[in-house]
Amino acid sequence: MSQIKDFWGIARNKVLETKGWDVLIREKDQLEEQKKQIMQRIHEIEQTMSKENLRVEQIVELGGKSNEYGKYRDANFYGIPVESQFDYEIVDYIRANIDLKVPAKILRDVCMSSVRALTMAGTFEEARATYEKFYSLDFRKYGVDIPPRLDDICKDTNKLLYAQQSLKQIENGKPASFCGYNIPACRFDLIACNP
Repeated sequence: MSQIKDFWGIARNKVLETKGWDVLIREKDQLEEQKKQIMQRIHEIEQTMSKENLRVEQIVELGGKSNEYGKYRDANFYGIPVESQFDYEIVDYIRANIDLKVPAKILRDVCMSSVRALTMAGTFEEARATYEKFYSLDFRKYGVDIPPRLDDICKDTNKLLYAQQSLKQIENGKPASFCGYNIPACRFDLIACNP
């Protein structure tokens, strides 16, 4: 039995050489070693980039508050969560390079000017001209949520047909769905647009 085991080992090595698998085994071992080195390097990089927590002063500065356990959290910069020193450095970079008050003031001025012009409009034509001026600024293409014009809605027949079909399903007692959400079963009257 002992001799057979010895012969088995010798024969195995010969068959491996014959098939060329001895080279593959050596390559596999080298790759395993490289894999260990790569994993070690990844770990070192992750340690370097690990999240360093904000100091309490920084959290308070960015609107964070203390919870019932005395732990400070919820720091944010204009609604964007700030959770680490890296995030805080981004905030510092923005503060140093961009004056955020300028666009905010311009938008507020546009809003106040539009409201004032609509309030002071003496005629329907003046109000319409004010609305046209405001709409011509085209803030919608920058993601500002301004309702579309009624004429634009009437031209989009696909959306209107979809809305009508959905409401018809509701009327018939079948729940309609839009993007995977069920529309509540209630009755709406849809006014058809005639462009």
